[in-house]
Amino acid sequence: MTSSIVGLWSLTEFVIKSPSAQSIKWPFGQKPFGYLSYHFSGHMQALLCHETRSPFPKDLEHAHLANDQVKAQAFNESLSYGGEWRRTGNHMAHHVQFATNPQIMGQVLTRRIDTLDDKILILSYDVPSRKGLLEYILSWHKISPSE
Repeated sequence: MTSSIVGLWSLTEFVIKSPSAQSIKWPFGQKPFGYLSYHFSGHMQALLCHETRSPFPKDLEHAHLANDQVKAQAFNESLSYGGEWRRTGNHMAHHVQFATNPQIMGQVLTRRIDTLDDKILILSYDVPSRKGLLEYILSWHKISPSE
């Protein structure tokens, strides 16, 4: 059933666990923010941001004039992408059509659905490292239409 995942989700935690689970990292801080949106049409989009963003010296219309260091810092503190989604059992596939990181455009990002209920969505995936598989875990809270 896909209807329970459809809606707007707010990021509550993003952690990376080492194979031994003794090391935990918070790539966007311990209180990140962001949204994950799944639409009935099969489209999705995600935006994740570090809990503290560096100041940006330019407004939206002039952001392209910021220096490379400022732009690089902004890139390091956020991630966004969108495209189409498909759910198969306990797996969610994000077919990336656009992204702040062009390297993931055209890719399918597959996530395990560890928890899904009316209010909580926990997605995870593994990334190989020299020390074994790192587990990336993203926890989301569903935003009700009245919030």
